[in-house]
Amino acid sequence: MRAVALADAQVQKKIVDSFIPLKVVIPYGTKEFPLQWEAMKYWRLAHFLMGGEKCTGLTACSVVSPDLQIEYANTGSAFVWEMFESPAYDAKKFAAMLDRALERFRQEQAIRRDPNLSEQERIERLESFRRDVQAAVLKEGATRPRPKGFTDLHALELFAISGDLFWNPEKEKQK
Repeated sequence: MRAVALADAQVQKKIVDSFIPLKVVIPYGTKEFPLQWEAMKYWRLAHFLMGGEKCTGLTACSVVSPDLQIEYANTGSAFVWEMFESPAYDAKKFAAMLDRALERFRQEQAIRRDPNLSEQERIERLESFRRDVQAAVLKEGATRPRPKGFTDLHALELFAISGDLFWNPEKEKQK
């Protein structure tokens, strides 16, 4: 993600113009996902399902609401086998994900500022809007299953090709 989507000048400009970036480092052995925000509940679950303190990696990018209650968009799981579909590995898809997040933020702000809504109508509209956004984000970021025949060795080869892993796959195959 850093080498492609986050390295792109257009993506960087969008982030600088409209977002507050935060990198969350989760050192190996961390028992619980470090952010207890409501918006991060699915990432907390993913961290737990991937072994919690035995989890060897979690890569994703999320855009959350200012009140930390919902995600406006995310890259999805960004498993290495998703590198040809995931926004995490494609600058144009990443930029589109940021655009969707910003549009959702703006729609929510419009509901909050609508002078024609009563307080009760505003609450109901916001709840409905957030349910719809949450459903859309879950669908957009759904994990794609590992392709049939894809092995851990294939994953290591992809990481080596991308420069994220200094490993010689030919040497491993000879073992």
